[in-house]
Amino acid sequence: MEDAKARRARLRCIREAAGGEEKAEEEGNERHVQFRNYIPRDESIAKDRKPQAQVPEPDLPAMGTAKTSEKNVHLGAEKANWDMKRDIDRKLQLLEPKTREALNDLIRQEEARRLKEGGQAD
Repeated sequence: MEDAKARRARLRCIREAAGGEEKAEEEGNERHVQFRNYIPRDESIAKDRKPQAQVPEPDLPAMGTAKTSEKNVHLGAEKANWDMKRDIDRKLQLLEPKTREALNDLIRQEEARRLKEGGQAD
């Protein structure tokens, strides 16, 4: 405990020497919360809200020549899903015969149901 008290006293002396006398007294056990993106409902803590950052507008003519600004520049991939198709293609090859088999079973069941209903109607 004594070490902590001695350290606090030493830090307080350093702050006072640096000109932060008021801060040293205020900092005691009190914490200050600064809100950047959150708008608090309570007015007592809304005073600690920082103003929203202002993004400067880009200087478009300085960013490139007139030739590049006249034509459309496309930096994205030709096909957005090319990697997904590559990764899933093997799995689809395995599922395709199973899908055909399941569809054939459904068709057979539907035909059997129709024949059964047609036979009962006669």
